[in-house]
Amino acid sequence: MLKTAFRQNTWDLINQFVKTEFKLKYNNSVLGFVWVLVKPLVIFLILFFVMSRVFPSTSEFFPLYLLLGTIISGHFNEATSAGVNALLNKQGLILKVNFPRYIVVISALLLPVINFLINLSIYFVISITFFQKIPGVIGLAWFLVGYIMIFMLMLGFALFTSIWNVRLRDISSIWELVLQLIFWLTPVFYSVEVIEKKATFAAFLISDLNPVTVFLQAARSGFLYNRIDEPELMLIWLVGASIFAFLGYLYFRKNVKKIAEDF
Repeated sequence: MLKTAFRQNTWDLINQFVKTEFKLKYNNSVLGFVWVLVKPLVIFLILFFVMSRVFPSTSEFFPLYLLLGTIISGHFNEATSAGVNALLNKQGLILKVNFPRYIVVISALLLPVINFLINLSIYFVISITFFQKIPGVIGLAWFLVGYIMIFMLMLGFALFTSIWNVRLRDISSIWELVLQLIFWLTPVFYSVEVIEKKATFAAFLISDLNPVTVFLQAARSGFLYNRIDEPELMLIWLVGASIFAFLGYLYFRKNVKKIAEDF
């Protein structure tokens, strides 16, 4: 995988897969590409309207806090769901053409990455225009470290589950339910500090054992306050995610040759 990853034809193939996936996803949509921007903003507005009344916040940056949580949570959902279905969605091509199969998994994750970058640009426009919050170098660097961690985790997850989903088609449906649980265990619209006052173990589960929270907190501390919080926790998750991605690659390489019989 590492040797072929730097070949020009490999990148050309990934680029072609991403372009094709983009056209298939948005070409026949009424809103088309605009939906990438509309969806997180609609979810944000709904949550802001409800939560600002149910759980009023004294923080002047609560809209940015909520918008960033909505974008990151949505990205994790989109990327992991795409990873689960990566091989199954390309079964016709896999059965007919010989190429490194991991390219399918990587390209499946890249479209959500592009969507994520577009949504982040909207966040920055709102942050700079209405709140005069411009992320500093430290904040951007800390965000990048967090994103490397979460991407490695999503890649490893995709390498495992894309194989499982070919053999057991219920995996994608199960994962949809798990994503609902992860959403409520991620402080998108509430604060971890509030949970700590009432349930210490629940706060530990939400803040330390949930990688989406670890990344989200890193993004918030970097973008809103230009600081680095809990570097030890991030280091643990970064190392763990890298090991998980490597194990996923080993598992994928061993089992991908056998999936043709399961299509």
